[in-house]
Amino acid sequence: MSFFSNPDAVARYAEGPVRLVRGFDGLQRMTTVLLREQVPATGNGLVLGAGGGLELKRFADAEPSWRFVGVEALCGVCSGLGGAGGGCRTAITAISAQLPVRSPEQNAALMQDAGFEGVELLYAGFSFNGWVGYKPC
Repeated sequence: MSFFSNPDAVARYAEGPVRLVRGFDGLQRMTTVLLREQVPATGNGLVLGAGGGLELKRFADAEPSWRFVGVEALCGVCSGLGGAGGGCRTAITAISAQLPVRSPEQNAALMQDAGFEGVELLYAGFSFNGWVGYKPC
C-alpha cells in the first residue's frame, strides 16, 4: 500500500516534516515573509519539491489570492515514508536512496542555469536546503 493510500498515514502526514526538518515552522514563516516582499497580491508561484503540499497550504492561507503549482518529483520518497516501521529511520533511508546530494555551489548553479537571479541559500538543515531566487518576467 502506498503512503497516500493509507488513511492513517495521510491523517498523520503533517507530523512528519515537523519531526524531520529542524525549524520547519520558522522556515515556513520566513518563506512567507520573503514571498510577501516580492509577489504581487495576485501572484503566481512554482514550488519544486512540494511533497504533500504543506507549504502550498501555508502560503494559500497567508495570501488567498496567490496561486501556486506544486511539483514533487520524488514520489518514491512519499511511498518510502509510509513503509513498515515508519519513523525517522525509514524516512532517512528513503530520502538517501532517491535524493541527490549536491554541494551548495552545484545547487546555486542549477538555479542560475534555469534563469534565476539573486540565488541565495535561505535554509540549510542536513540534506534539506531552502533557496531563494528570482526569475525576471
